[in-house]
Amino acid sequence: MIDFTAVIPTLYAVWGDCTTEDLSEWVLFQVANTAVIFTVSEYTFEQLAYPVTVCAIALVVNITRAISYRRHMRRQVAQDLPVARTVV
Repeated sequence: MIDFTAVIPTLYAVWGDCTTEDLSEWVLFQVANTAVIFTVSEYTFEQLAYPVTVCAIALVVNITRAISYRRHMRRQVAQDLPVARTVV
């Protein structure tokens, strides 16, 4: 629960602005924590609890960043489009 609580400010910041966190760091963090799951000697709850938790946190941050980036790009494209003028 502490790890999930600690990531809330990061999620809030990434939701508001996708550039607040570095993409490459979080992707590498995701890859590394996914690899750790496959290196566990026994697949028990005790062995997998922390690696799965950290992997889930990185996944949530990456998904939130992707959604925020998509919203940012949509806003930027909408601003770049010419405004249609109506002829009266």
